[in-house]
Amino acid sequence: MKLLFLTVILILTAVIDWKRLIIPNSLVLAVALTAVWAWLTEETPSLADRVAGSLIISVPMTALNCVVKNCFGFGDVKLCMASGFLLGIKGMLSAMFLAVFAGGIYAVALLIKDRKNRGKKIPFGPFLAVGIWTARVFGNGIIDWYIGMLRGGW
Repeated sequence: MKLLFLTVILILTAVIDWKRLIIPNSLVLAVALTAVWAWLTEETPSLADRVAGSLIISVPMTALNCVVKNCFGFGDVKLCMASGFLLGIKGMLSAMFLAVFAGGIYAVALLIKDRKNRGKKIPFGPFLAVGIWTARVFGNGIIDWYIGMLRGGW
C-alpha cells in the first residue's frame, strides 16, 4: 500500500515539475508522511539512518545552491530531504545517482539535438521521482552493486 501511495505521489511530482518547473509543497508533505508511515511500520532503515539519509543529499544541494544560484529548485531539495527519511543513506544515494545519471543523459541529448538548448532549464523532479521509486523498489542493492563495481567486481 505504501508503494502504491508513493508511486502516485511521485508520478504527480514528475508531471507537475515537468510542466510547471515546481514541486508543490503538498506533494513533498505526502512523501514525508509516507516516510513517517514507513518508519513506524518497518524495522529498517533505523531512525539514525533515516535522519542521515534526509541530510546526505539535501544539505550539499543547499550548499551548491548558495554557490551556483538556482542550480536546483528548493522543491528538489525538500523532496530529497523527505525521501531521504524514507530511503535512508544508501537508498538516497542510489536515488540521487540514478537521477543525476538519467538527467545527465537527457541534458546531453538536448544539447546534441540543438545547441540553442544550452541555457534551457531542465526540471530535475521527474528524474528524482524515477530515482526515488527505483531505490524504494530495489533497496540498497543498487548502491551495493555500484560500490562493488568501483572496487573491481561485478
